[in-house]
Parts: sequence; C-alpha cells; structure tokens
Amino acid sequence: MQHRRRQLQPLIRIVALAITVALMAQAALAAPTVLRRGNPAEPDSLDPQRSSLDYTLALTGDMFLSLVQGDARFQATPGAAESWIVSKDGLVYTFKLRPGLKWSDGAPLTADDAIFGLRRLVTPTTLAPSAFLAFNIKNAAAIHAGKMKPAELGVRALNPTTVEITLIAPNPNFLNLLAEAQFAPLPRHAIDKQKDAWTRPGAMVSSGAYKLDQWRSGDHVKLVKNPMFFDASNVRIDEVFYYPTEDDAAALRRFRAGELDLNARFSSTELVWLKKNRPDAIRIGVAAWGTRMVINMNLPKFADVRVRRALALAVDREAIVERILRTGETPAYGIMPPVAPGYKGAELDFKQKAMPERIAEARALLKAAGYTDQKALSFTLSQRAGPANRRVAVAVQDMLRAVGVKTEIAFADVSLYYGDLRKGNYEIAITGAAWPPDPENFLHDLSSNSPQNYSQYKSKAYDEALAAAGLIPDRAPRYAAYAKTEAIGLKDVALIPLYFNSNTAIVAPYVKGYVENGRDLHPSRLLRIEK
Repeated sequence: MQHRRRQLQPLIRIVALAITVALMAQAALAAPTVLRRGNPAEPDSLDPQRSSLDYTLALTGDMFLSLVQGDARFQATPGAAESWIVSKDGLVYTFKLRPGLKWSDGAPLTADDAIFGLRRLVTPTTLAPSAFLAFNIKNAAAIHAGKMKPAELGVRALNPTTVEITLIAPNPNFLNLLAEAQFAPLPRHAIDKQKDAWTRPGAMVSSGAYKLDQWRSGDHVKLVKNPMFFDASNVRIDEVFYYPTEDDAAALRRFRAGELDLNARFSSTELVWLKKNRPDAIRIGVAAWGTRMVINMNLPKFADVRVRRALALAVDREAIVERILRTGETPAYGIMPPVAPGYKGAELDFKQKAMPERIAEARALLKAAGYTDQKALSFTLSQRAGPANRRVAVAVQDMLRAVGVKTEIAFADVSLYYGDLRKGNYEIAITGAAWPPDPENFLHDLSSNSPQNYSQYKSKAYDEALAAAGLIPDRAPRYAAYAKTEAIGLKDVALIPLYFNSNTAIVAPYVKGYVENGRDLHPSRLLRIEK
C-alpha cells in the first residue's frame, strides 16, 4: 500500500500544480487591466468645457466622445459620427451619428445632445476658456459677446441622428478641432438635474471609452471602462488612474518603483539618468505648445512699449534651451510654434543680434523710459511650480538683472496659477499656451475678447487683422494674413516669447500604442498593456 502511495505522489503533485496554474490563470483573466498615468497637474474641473488646463484634456478626452475623435496621431477619425459630408463651398458640415449611441447611464445619445454641447460651449455664462475655438461657427462670437442668443448658433439637428454645422468661413483644420473634448455632445438630462454637481463621481454621465469612478483631490482620478461606449469591445484597458505629478523628480521615482506606467513630462535633470538607465522609456516630440512671458498692461509701469521691448531684448533664449532645458525645446521669437505645415510666422526683429548688442539696447530703452541703476524697474515675476519652471524663472531673473531690472519670483501650483492670471493678479508671468496646431488659435491669445489674453492687450489693428485672416478660405493667403497679424502683436511686444516646447514623456515599454503627436494627447482607449 505504501509503495502504491509513493507511486501516486508525483501524479498528485502534478495534478495539484495543474489546478494551481489554472486557478492563477483564471484569476489573471478576472483581474482588471490597469493603466497608471502621471499627469502634471491636478484637474481644475472635469467639465470638458470649463477646464482651463491643457493637461485636463487627457481625462476629459477619455470620458467624452466628440463627433470625430483623434487617432494615435490625433488626426480626425469617425467618432460619435460614423460619416460626414462637406458642402462644396466648405461652409456646411453634415454629420451622421452612429446608430444606438448611449450615455454611460443607458440614456440615448442623440443629435440634440450635440447641439446642446455646442451651444453651451459659446454661451457666456458657461465661462468656457476655450470658447473662442468655436468662433468659426456661424454666430458663435456674437453669442459669446452676449449680442445673440445661443439658439441662433449655426448648428441644428436635422433629425435625431443628423447634425449640421455652418461655418462663417472655410477652415481646413475644422475636423481636427472637433476632436477636442470641448466640442463633444453633453448629457443635458444630467446637467439639468445635477447643475454644477454633474461632474462629481456618481453623478457624472459620459459617452467616451471611460466613465468617472473616483476623484480624490490631490491624489488621483480613477476612470473605469464604459460598457456603453460604442467600441467598448476593442478597449483593452479596464481602469485608468491619473495621478497629479507636478514634481518631475518625484514622478520619476514613482515610475522606477512601478507605481506609474507613464508620466506626461520629464525635465533635463532626469534626462541624464534616463539616457543611461532607461533609454527605452524616453519619448520626445515636437509640440503645439509655446512658453512666453505675459505682461499686465493695466499696470502703468508696463504701458511704455520701450519697457516691454527692453525686457524682451534681455532674455537669452538660446541659453535657456541649451543650458537649462535641453529636452528638445527651441528658442522662440514668434507666437506660433512650428507645427503648422506651410506657415512662416513673424519674428521679433532682433533675432539675429548678439546678446551684448541686445543688452546695450535694452539699457538704453530703459533709460529713455526713466529707469536707471538708481531708480530701477522692479516687479514680481510669477511662475508655475516645478523644478524645470523654477530653473527657467531664476535664469530669467539673472538675465533681467544684467540690464538693471530687479525681480522677485513667486511660485504657485498650476491649479491656482491660471486663475490669478485671468483675474490680473500678477505683474509679469511665465506661462504656456497649447492649442490645436493652427495660427488662428495661438494668435487669438492676444485678441481683445480672449480669456487667455492675460496681458489685457488691446489693439484695434490686431483685432481687425485677426478677424480678416479668419475669413480667407485658401490656406496660403490665410497663413500670410495671420503672419501679418502676428507681426502687429510682436511689434507692440504684447507678450514676450521665450521658447517653443517639446513634448516629453516617460513611457514603460510594455505600454503599447503610444504615439508622439504635436497635441500631446494619447487616448487611453488606444493604449494597451503587454507585459
């Protein structure tokens, strides 16, 4: 008997091992696939139309389905609309919705939801920072200015599954613009019921690949797969955690510890270590993003253009990108980043001058404006938190000191920073601008009616040139007109360009489907985990 038991023991062990392996495999299949994303800022709002932070677009883009949606390179592909036609004059777009679309609560998504979302975007009381992106839609600008009613917007539902949008001028980039989450249909039934509380966990209704599960302020936002999404069967990731990671060094430590699968930024101090130890994780690409200094022109000391030009002359842009940042940025002498093929923008006229010559001119201009070493120009320089931002601010402070300007630096978290800029609670601030890659969008930052016109720059010539350029249908003359508009703003030193950013990220090799694009948007529905 004992001999027989000894013979059976190997078989028993094999069976037990097989059962264990099977149970482990079953558990692995049952466990959700999770993606942990580092995002450089805490969301200021999960309302896709009310957020002022470009970083929030990653979250809202995961949750809301626009008429068209961005592919891996963020080019327009069918979204809520399965097809569309454009009139011969390029002014009327007719979108046919997919059959059976639903919100995450099971309610049908119809053309009326698309109309509601577009009207809400340009309604003044919505306070949408990016409402101007819709100003090419008929009557949008007038509605936003309070001169017309939202019902007069050039959009209409031809039937429950057909949306028509009428533009004031042809726009070759309109479809890509519609892929932004701000343009997505919105759940009127939820917003009418919950009011401003509609974006809270448990109340939020969405249409995209994911829906909101948790928002723990300062810690994370958790999204879970939306089973009502039309393409849910092809979404490979079940849960997405977004962690605020303003501190680049801390984010890298979390990445190394396996707590983050990707982080949407790294700085030059981390690049040295990454090149040596994790070159497979480095992602760098051209960005539709620029960094500039904005000047509060409501303050008398900045009313003189000579003062503003002196400050612009004093900044050594080449030193900033080559000695401080070193992650693919380029010196900026214009407003529009080099991401619109065929667009040759205007530039500050001193680009070719050597720094000693610039410094001499800056000192002469300040002296002519009444400032000397004994009576120095002084102000507070505001900057966003973060190690790289800190180094840039300190460098600018030193450069301004070289022309006799005294500054103190004030740092603030990104979630609070832009609110102060909109309120005018600053003197001079370093800030970023990231828009869909069209000069119309970047140049609108200096329009008199733009919420992003932090400098409060007002120029009738600029506004008229910007409006006229937007009415030109053909790309080449349209771009030429925008370049002339850009030249007006630069001559007035309405802002001080510093550098054009690069998109930097650290991405674990097992995260597949991540493709660099100028907009730096990487929908979670297109990613997958292959460990």
